[in-house]
Amino acid sequence: MKTSFKKISAVILILVSILSLFVGCGGDGKMFESDGFKYKVYSKHVELLEYTGEGGDVKIPSKLKGKVITKLGEGLFKNRSNIKTVEIADSITEIGAEAFSHCTALTVIELPEGVKTLGTGVFSFCNILRSVTLPSTLQVLPDNAFYQALSLESVELPEGLVEIKPYAFYACEALEEVAFPSTLVTVGESAFRGCSSLKKAVLSDSVKTLGNNCFEDCPKLVEFKAGSGLESLGDQCFLKCPKLEKVILNDGLLKVGAAAFSGSAVGEIVFPDTVTEIGDNCLAECAKLASVKLPESITVISNGMFDGCKILPTVEIPSGVTAIGNNAFKGCELLEAPKMPEGIVKVGDYAFARCVKIEKLVFTDALSSVGAGAFSHCVSMSDIKLGNGLTSVGAGAFESCWSILYITLPATVNSVGEGAFKSCSYLRLVTVKKEKGSFDTSNWGKGFNVKWQPETEGNK
Repeated sequence: MKTSFKKISAVILILVSILSLFVGCGGDGKMFESDGFKYKVYSKHVELLEYTGEGGDVKIPSKLKGKVITKLGEGLFKNRSNIKTVEIADSITEIGAEAFSHCTALTVIELPEGVKTLGTGVFSFCNILRSVTLPSTLQVLPDNAFYQALSLESVELPEGLVEIKPYAFYACEALEEVAFPSTLVTVGESAFRGCSSLKKAVLSDSVKTLGNNCFEDCPKLVEFKAGSGLESLGDQCFLKCPKLEKVILNDGLLKVGAAAFSGSAVGEIVFPDTVTEIGDNCLAECAKLASVKLPESITVISNGMFDGCKILPTVEIPSGVTAIGNNAFKGCELLEAPKMPEGIVKVGDYAFARCVKIEKLVFTDALSSVGAGAFSHCVSMSDIKLGNGLTSVGAGAFESCWSILYITLPATVNSVGEGAFKSCSYLRLVTVKKEKGSFDTSNWGKGFNVKWQPETEGNK
C-alpha cells in the first residue's frame, strides 16, 4: 500500500512539473484590455498590441497586470491621426514594425535608453514629425524607419549605431543636416534619397559602405566628404544632385559605383590610387567638370564615364588602361588629345564621338578593335595612327571626320563596318595593307580612293 502511494505521488509530481512547464510557456500570451490598450501578458513581460484610447497625449505605462511592458507591438498606433505626443516608458526594449506609421499629428518623439530594436517603417508617413531622439542602445535603424516623414528637421544619430538600413530617411524633405556617429559602418540603399533640404554629407571615419542611390535626388546638397574608412560608394549615389560641387574622396576607397556623380556640379575630382573600379557613367553630364585625376590602378575607362563633360580640357589616362568604354568621352567638346597608353586593346562604340578639338591620336600595335562611331564627328582630327594589330573597324567609326586626308589600315584588319568613312569630306586616300579585293569597299563612304598595298611589297 505504501509502495503504491509512493508511486502515485511520484506520478503526480511528474505531472505537476510537466504542467508547470506548459503554464510557463503555453500559458503565456493571454489577451487583456485596459488603460487604453489591448495587450498580451507573458510569464515575464507584457506586449502592447493595439491602442484603443482617445488619442491626444498618450503615456505608455511601465507595467500592466504586475508585469513589465517591454514591447510595443506591430502597428500599435498605426493610422491614429489624433495622437499628438507619446511618452514611452523606460522599460520598453522593442518597438514593432509600423508602430507609429501614419500618425499624422505626432510632432516629437523621444525613445528611452534601453530600446534595442525598431521594426520596419516604424515612423513612416508621420508627416509633421519634426524631431526624434534615438537611444544609444540602438544599433540598427531599420528599413523605411522615417520614410516620407516630410517635416523631420532634426534627428540625432546616437553613438552605438552601426547600420542605417535602406530608405530609412527617404523623402525627409525638411532634413538639413545629419551628423554621422563614429560607430556607423553601413548606410543602406536610398537611405537619404529625396532629402531635398540636405546640404552636406560629411561621413565619419567608421563608415565603410554607402549603398546604391544613397543621396540621390538631394537637390540642395553642395558637399560630400568621405571619412577615412570608406571602401565602397554605390551606384547612382549622388545622382540628381545638381548643386553638388565639392567632392572629397579618401585613400582606401576601392569602388565608385555607376553614375555615382552623374549630372552633378562637381568641378574637380581626385580618385585615390586605391580605387580599382569606377562604374559606368560615373561622371556623365557633369557640365562643370574641368579637372580629374584618375587612379593608376584602373584598367578600363568605363562606359560613358565622361559622356557630356563639355568643358573637360584634358585627361591623363593611367598607363595600365587597356580599354576605352562605349561613349567614354562622347561630347567632351574641349578635350585635347589624350596620350594613349601602350596597352590599349579596344576603343568602344562612340568612345570619342564629337570630341571636336582632338587633332591627333596615336595607338600602338596592341589596338585590336575600334567600335562603331568611335571617332565620329571629330571634325578637327587630321591624323590618327592605328598601329599594326587592328582587326576590326566598326560602322561609322570615322564618320564626319572632316579634317582627315589620309588613313592606313594594317594587314591584320579583317572587318570594316558600313559607313566607316562616311562624310569624311577631305579624305583623299585609304591605304589598306592587304591584297586587292580583300574587302568590299563600296559601303565605306564616298569621295576617296582605296589603295591596296600588301605587305609583300616591303611596306610592313
